[in-house]
Amino acid sequence: MAVRICHLDRPFQDWLCSVTKTPADLMGLSDVGRIGVGLAADFIIFKGRYLSEILSRSQSDRIVVRNGILITESLPDYTELDSLI
Repeated sequence: MAVRICHLDRPFQDWLCSVTKTPADLMGLSDVGRIGVGLAADFIIFKGRYLSEILSRSQSDRIVVRNGILITESLPDYTELDSLI
C-alpha cells in the first residue's frame, strides 16, 4: 500500500522486492520472499485485475497457500473476534 500512497507505482515489478526479498535478506532469511524450486510455497492469490481493485475490496475470496497446501478454513465470524479484544 505504501508504494501506491507514495506514488511509487510505475512499473510495479520494480517494487516487488521491497516487500519480499529485500526485507528477508535484511533479516538473514535467504529462503524467504522468493519463488523457486525447493523453496516454501507461501503465497496469496487475489481476484483483482488491478492493484486498485485489490486495495478497494475486502478480498475475503482470496486463495491462501501455505507450505504448498491450500488453506481451506473459513474466516472467523466477527463476533468471535470481539472476544479477543
